[in-house]
Formats: sequence, structure tokens, C-alpha cells
Amino acid sequence: MGHIRKWQGSETNPDFTWQYVVDINSIKKDQASTSVAIEQKQSPTIVTNPKSQWLSLNDVTQKNDVNVKLLSTQWENGRLGLIFELASQSPDNYVTIDLAVSLFSDSGELLKEDHINVWQATFRLPDSYLRKGQVRESRIFWFSGINKEQWTKQLININIEKMESRG
Repeated sequence: MGHIRKWQGSETNPDFTWQYVVDINSIKKDQASTSVAIEQKQSPTIVTNPKSQWLSLNDVTQKNDVNVKLLSTQWENGRLGLIFELASQSPDNYVTIDLAVSLFSDSGELLKEDHINVWQATFRLPDSYLRKGQVRESRIFWFSGINKEQWTKQLININIEKMESRG
């Protein structure tokens, strides 16, 4: 294992990637703060949530020139539906992209963690591959057990975990 270096709220990993790091307990103590971040594994992008003074955690992630972002949310029968947008500038043709999704309450408490297959092409159907220059929408991913009143600030953290490509 290599040494991890820390600088003012961020860490540099042995593989030269970096991430923001903030103690979750400090979030609960200082809810009036305008800068909130949770540990991230890949992209350090933080996007302002116009509905509040809080910042969304990481609703955009990037890996290998593919961006995935939270496009929209919806509620149906007490379940939360998430739709993602995938945009590729990669020369590779992706057939599978898996995400780690973490949902946090308005107070910063972890509500749910899940791993989803955000993009799945159809075997031997190249038109279904995610190609360079394309922007595609995912299907709706449903999450149950989330209280709508606890998720008004839409605090979410996403990270690309796995990608498979074809030539």
C-alpha cells in the first residue's frame, strides 16, 4: 500500500487520483455551511443544488472520457426514480457501465447505497453501444425505502465502478 497525502480537505492516492474528504459528523454540526462534501473515489465534481444552500455531493462522475450525471428524479408509489445521462468522448464503444449510488438525507445521513448497471448494450447490436460523441439517457432506476421528506435537497454521490467496451 502506498502513502496517502492530505491537503486542505482532499487526499491524493498512490495512483495519483484525488478525492475530497470531509468528516460526516461535521456536516451534522454545521448545517448552515455552504460547502459540504463527502468522500469521493473518482471525480471531484461538486454541483450546486439550486434548491438549497447546500452543494450536491457528486451527481456527476467521469471515467475514461465518459461522463455520467443525474438527469432527473421522480416519485411514484413511494419510490424514488432516478434517470441518468451518459455522454461519451471516448474512442471506445461501451457495452456496460456500472455505478455505485449513495443517497443521503438532508442532514447528511446515508439513506441507501446500491450498485446499478446504468448502461447495458444489447449483445451483437452495435447501435446499442455507447459511442464517441453520443449522449444517451438511462432507464429509470427505482429505489424504495427513501422518505421523500428526508431527500428534498437531493444529496447523491455517484461513481463509475466498472466499464466494458468492444472494438
